[in-house]
Amino acid sequence: MLMLRKYPNIKWNMAVILTCHIFLWMAGNEAVDIDWYVQLAPLPYLKENPFQAIWYLHGCPPGLSIAWYLTHLFGSWQYDVLHLITIGLHLLSYYWLNAVVKKVFQNSIYNWVLFGLMLNPLWFIYFKYPFYSTFLFGIVSGWLYVHYCQPDRNKQLIRISLLLSLACLFRSSWHLIIVTGLTLWYFPKTNTKAKVIAICFLLLPFSVYLKNYLVFGTFSGTTWSAMNWANGNHIPCKEGVASIPAFSPILAYENILPSLKNQSTKYPEIAQLHEGNVHDIRIIEVNKAYQIKRDSCFSLSHSLGIWAKEGFWHYLESPAEYTFLYKGNHEGKVTQGIIETQFPFTDFFNLPNYVRVGKSGKPLVLNLSVYTFLYPFIVLILCWHFKQLSNADKLLLVVLLFFSGAYSFIDFIESNRMRVEIEPLWYFFGFKAFTLVQLYWQKKLRKNYSKTLA
Repeated sequence: MLMLRKYPNIKWNMAVILTCHIFLWMAGNEAVDIDWYVQLAPLPYLKENPFQAIWYLHGCPPGLSIAWYLTHLFGSWQYDVLHLITIGLHLLSYYWLNAVVKKVFQNSIYNWVLFGLMLNPLWFIYFKYPFYSTFLFGIVSGWLYVHYCQPDRNKQLIRISLLLSLACLFRSSWHLIIVTGLTLWYFPKTNTKAKVIAICFLLLPFSVYLKNYLVFGTFSGTTWSAMNWANGNHIPCKEGVASIPAFSPILAYENILPSLKNQSTKYPEIAQLHEGNVHDIRIIEVNKAYQIKRDSCFSLSHSLGIWAKEGFWHYLESPAEYTFLYKGNHEGKVTQGIIETQFPFTDFFNLPNYVRVGKSGKPLVLNLSVYTFLYPFIVLILCWHFKQLSNADKLLLVVLLFFSGAYSFIDFIESNRMRVEIEPLWYFFGFKAFTLVQLYWQKKLRKNYSKTLA
């Protein structure tokens, strides 16, 4: 206990994390293969003409494709470089979060708990996964650091506008309107120069939205938005395009949408837009058809029922349950990654699954974890003590609740993996909730003690 009264030595702790990564790397745990992901610009075109491939990418923002291409320049060392980058993100994220916890809570025990959390095998898995969830974990950790540990308002605005712009470039759910609104929150009490620089950073994701509008007729970061809703079963009527699984090849929709049988006359010289997959320019028409069906058939009660039965539970599963992390999984598509057999357990907070067979004989399976019970409890405490939170805390709590709701509601199937993006916020508000409970009981005990003396 004497050791816990002193703040941990951040350099030694980072050395421990790095040593664990090196050991696992030497044991054969490589950076996870993402070459087959549709979130990347089509790789043959990306390698041949990167500017053109990214310019005509319409299904998702270009951040991940740019990162993939830049590391591709290292040749056969590409995934080694990606691995070093993600390990660096683990170390940086811990450094930033440790500084936040130390500054906000001034309790050395919390910093030791944070170190224990960052030693969770879960993070030695995810920080070998060069996908946007991992990058966003680092971005959100950096945002927390600047939010609480940067006293200079001008520097705070500039750095946060950069971080939020990067988030928007990596992930379409971090919509331009959202990141712009969050950046504007930091505008008061800053000088003109800081505001201009912040706006310049925001112009980076804005340029992607503008490009999509000029080239594809849609002012957005993705042309797949309605298909994401369909993927989460939010279109209760099953006729027309709604009868076909979302993200199917163009060929599957041709009987429903006859116009798709003809190759688009728009940009006929751009081969990547005419291959019949989700990068095909005709997928925009498919997405609009899903959107029309969603708007006409959407039922809030139906969708809330799905959230209660599926979305809520998937979101609170251990992120380690995401199978695409492990070598050999997903029909062998994951050619390199984590060797699951080398991990006696993949997450400190995973629990045995709950299985119950109903009268119909169909089993009910819940992938339970400590998160299933702890995170809703944290939200209840924070809402109960909402007035005691600072405005800075309230802003981040709204962000946490918004993305938690969006990921668990819309396309919930991979929402446990999506939660990784905002896990730093869960850690921070976990400490905040514990502090609020502690202060509440201390106040109550003092009150009872005063009554006893009286």
